[in-house]
Amino acid sequence: MKKILLILLFLPNLIFSQSVISRGDSIVVRGDTVLTISFIPSDIDSMIYWLDANTISGVDGSVVGTWNDISSNGYDAVQGTGAYQPILKKSIINGQSVVRFDGSNDFLISNITNSYSQPITMFIVYTVSVEGQEVITSMTSTYYKYQIQYYDVTNWIYMSDDSYNITYARGDAPFTANGTYIFNGANSKTYENGVLKNSGTLLNSTFTGNFFVGASAYSGGSIFLNGDIAEIIVYNKKSFTTDLQQQVENYLSNKYGL
Repeated sequence: MKKILLILLFLPNLIFSQSVISRGDSIVVRGDTVLTISFIPSDIDSMIYWLDANTISGVDGSVVGTWNDISSNGYDAVQGTGAYQPILKKSIINGQSVVRFDGSNDFLISNITNSYSQPITMFIVYTVSVEGQEVITSMTSTYYKYQIQYYDVTNWIYMSDDSYNITYARGDAPFTANGTYIFNGANSKTYENGVLKNSGTLLNSTFTGNFFVGASAYSGGSIFLNGDIAEIIVYNKKSFTTDLQQQVENYLSNKYGL
């Protein structure tokens, strides 16, 4: 029993040394094998999208023209214009890689060709580096949908679907967050580090079209992120239980030390 308790106590502070964590990997702390990974996000069905910066090949500082979607859908995030490409940075958050956006014109786009109805559950690990209007994700709509944004005037995080918003106070940048965003009409919710921050009503917009990573979809790419994105996971699961949500949140928390 003592051995199990020690494992649980050390778990939040583990440093994942592998570039990609897979089921069956052994996590080693101070030379002793502590546990074997028994859960990865793709164990949960109805995954739409999964970007993990650790899967990007290249040296530290290399440009990112394609960030491969490692779900089964292949909705790769791409940027064909060299001046708009973000860069890969290694060993940034708890030893894990990130994609770094310059806040000026860097962004990637995934073309989500299928149409997915709500609920849509998004998990994102990101850093906002400076005060400003910083957009992490967004999708083409009348204005935008599935937009996650930090706004320094109010120091709020905005979870937006066109004119509908759910917000919570975040404090000044810089900060790193493990965010969960449940888009589900009148039952929409936003979490940070596993803690419910607010709930409310958003539109029942479908998840389809151009999904912008690191910029707002409004006007085809505007309001950019000055910061990092480490991982984005999106599900279209109708019965996404609290237990399943916590499995993904804990996976990301342990991986990134948040």
